[in-house]
Amino acid sequence: MNEFELFNIMYFGLDCYYGDTTDDRINNLIGEMNPFLWQDISSADPAYYDDFCRFVKGKNIALDNSIDLAKKLHKDNRIC
Repeated sequence: MNEFELFNIMYFGLDCYYGDTTDDRINNLIGEMNPFLWQDISSADPAYYDDFCRFVKGKNIALDNSIDLAKKLHKDNRIC
């Protein structure tokens, strides 16, 4: 799994979980994280994907640790 795939998993998880929310903060976050707005590998607001890549740089991203990486990213207040 690469950085972009893990970012997509996080994006889809948030989008699915909060799909019916009316919370503007969450809706804005999901919109800004959208990895499919542009043709390049990034997010609607490139700062989200750039920060994510800095966080995972040098870390092994595998199926067995991807959830733990996503949780740590959230715990460090980088996402949400």
